[in-house]
Amino acid sequence: MLDALMGEVLTTCEKISWLNGSGEEALKKSYRKVNMMMLHKTAYVEYVPLGVLGVIAPWNYPFCNLMNHILSGLFSGNAVLVKVSEVSERSERASFEEDRRCCRHSGCVRKCRSRRQMPLCQR
Repeated sequence: MLDALMGEVLTTCEKISWLNGSGEEALKKSYRKVNMMMLHKTAYVEYVPLGVLGVIAPWNYPFCNLMNHILSGLFSGNAVLVKVSEVSERSERASFEEDRRCCRHSGCVRKCRSRRQMPLCQR
């Protein structure tokens, strides 16, 4: 029980805390230096949403591995498609219900149980 709390729940809470405090700053456009040949140009890195992220969650640490990818994907403006391990079905069910409540209006998190079901994922 302590391992689950320390390894999964607190780690995920720390990720949420970091995203709230520093996430927006990390995704801002950042300028880079250019060499002498390109002094008349500017260079920068700009992070843009990819659209849909596919998350395949393993059986070990199912809550942490699942939620960390969902959180970072949603924070960066992407939709998330989740495929969980059939071994970790019970822990995944609770976290998916929470995600569904949070994203009820946008439809940004979907869950799939198998490869066959990928095109017909549940909302």
